[in-house]
Amino acid sequence: MLRIFLKKKNEILRKIFFNKTTLKFFNHKYTSYYIKNDYNHLSKICQKYIANKGYNISQLKNSNFKLEFFQNYSDYYFEIFHQNRDNIRNVLELGIGSVDKDNQYNMNMLGKKYKPGASLRVWRDYFKKAKIHGADIDKKTLFKEKRIATTYVDQSDTKSISKMFKKFKVKRFDIIIDDGCHRFDETIIFFNCAIKRLSNNGLYIIEDIVPSQRKKFLKFFKSLKFQVKLINFYRPKNNILSNCLITIRKN
Repeated sequence: MLRIFLKKKNEILRKIFFNKTTLKFFNHKYTSYYIKNDYNHLSKICQKYIANKGYNISQLKNSNFKLEFFQNYSDYYFEIFHQNRDNIRNVLELGIGSVDKDNQYNMNMLGKKYKPGASLRVWRDYFKKAKIHGADIDKKTLFKEKRIATTYVDQSDTKSISKMFKKFKVKRFDIIIDDGCHRFDETIIFFNCAIKRLSNNGLYIIEDIVPSQRKKFLKFFKSLKFQVKLINFYRPKNNILSNCLITIRKN
């Protein structure tokens, strides 16, 4: 009981200090409200492949659906990518989705029907003219399908990251998404290597920014000259503290 109480207390305190802390590093903000419904095409594709970047309201009617494991990113991605989706040519996502029970960050909570590469297939279906590239430290997640190529990478090792880019043979990516280990140090190592491969008009995304690491990320990106936004999602009930991402643009 004490552990539950302390957890709830920490959640409340983080909500209170979130705005105050963020504004110490980012000096402007805007608030966006939206009605979530079942008309989001990207969320429908997420549902098809059991990708936890998004969900549809109708899924909540299923008693077996576990909302606490799903983010609200597809709501935002649909909004910012919809009009330009046919111009996207190369997408890279770090983190394919391990189902190895010995892997601390496995995706087994999504059920037996889940298989690695769910979000890569989402991007393949959504960006009709794009080649999708995925990388992961778990070699058992690697696969190849139509317009999808994957390879091994250790995001803590700059040499491994360099080998990954050489294998993909892509000069510039339109979208790079870090859904990897989610640890700050490794995330920054990968960012410092990968940002050079982002096109001038591209978008770099770091998903699942947990409260305990938020201050580190805010401090790091404040010192850079890129356009940086922190997007924090809130939903009634079943809100999760990791439902937060950072976007980076060069221009």
